[in-house]
Amino acid sequence: MRVVNEVGQLRLSVEECLQTGRTVIGLDTDECDPRASASNLVVGGSQVGVVLPNNTGVVQ
Repeated sequence: MRVVNEVGQLRLSVEECLQTGRTVIGLDTDECDPRASASNLVVGGSQVGVVLPNNTGVVQ
C-alpha cells in the first residue's frame, strides 16, 4: 500500500506539470519539479539534482 501512496503523490505532481506545459524535469522556472520525496523503496538519484539520503531514491 505504501508504494501506491508514494506513486500516487508523484502522479498528481506530474499531471500538474503537464497541464501547465512544463515537460522538462528540473528546478528552473519553466521546468517541472515533480517534488518526489526520497524513499527507501527504491535506490537512485534525484532527477532534479537534489542530494538524497543514503540508500534512498525517487521514482523515475
